[in-house]
Amino acid sequence: MNLFIIEDEAAATRQLKRLCEKYLPEFEIAGAVKSVKESINWLSVNPTPEVIFMDVELTDGQSFDILKEVDIKSFVIFTTAYDQFAIKAFDLNSLAYLLKPINEDHFKKAIKKLREQLSTSVVPTNWQALLSALPQPTVNDYKERFLVKHGSKLISLSESQIAYFHREDNVVIVYTKDGSKFSMSHSLDELEQLLDPKYFFRINRSFLARINAISHIHDYFNSKLKLTLSPSAATDVIVSKEKSSVFKKWLDGTIF
Repeated sequence: MNLFIIEDEAAATRQLKRLCEKYLPEFEIAGAVKSVKESINWLSVNPTPEVIFMDVELTDGQSFDILKEVDIKSFVIFTTAYDQFAIKAFDLNSLAYLLKPINEDHFKKAIKKLREQLSTSVVPTNWQALLSALPQPTVNDYKERFLVKHGSKLISLSESQIAYFHREDNVVIVYTKDGSKFSMSHSLDELEQLLDPKYFFRINRSFLARINAISHIHDYFNSKLKLTLSPSAATDVIVSKEKSSVFKKWLDGTIF
């Protein structure tokens, strides 16, 4: 049996290969490529692998573009450094998804599910049919106003007024461009799905920021990034090594 890896980060590819060799010793790694174009070319001329590990965000687009172009009859396990893509991948009926950096226990659970599927007559998802049936999002899908409380007053806050959200002691606080702050009833996970991802990015587990609130970006140790937000945040705002490449693509406008 064969497996195929689609991943644009060398470190993530090495980790996947190591985990596959450890937990899927009966599988041969038939290939590993970095881009949508390379993936389409490889899958078009090679025998269909039983399993594909597929990074969602690649150097030249999203892996969903591969699924639209090639009739893939493989079990797919998505990998991603970006929570919002993980939710989309999970909603697409993938076998599993793994959030990078990949946790070994999570990998083992995904492999257990894979073995269960392979031992039955379950047919892999018809990706082209599924993708064509998905509704296309519009700007109206995203929340534009939030009702917040300030003392005894209720205030309708436009998303354009928001600079960033910060989780502080299990309470989410929204900071506006003018420096005001209000507590929120939504979690950061909920807000990530409610807000337009063209303008808002989940920096880490504690921060969700609007693009124009990011005033400076600095290289940080171990390939991380350190951000300066406006208004300034009380704690360091760090983008992890694993998420930094996706963050840069988001800033460059190449994700959407």
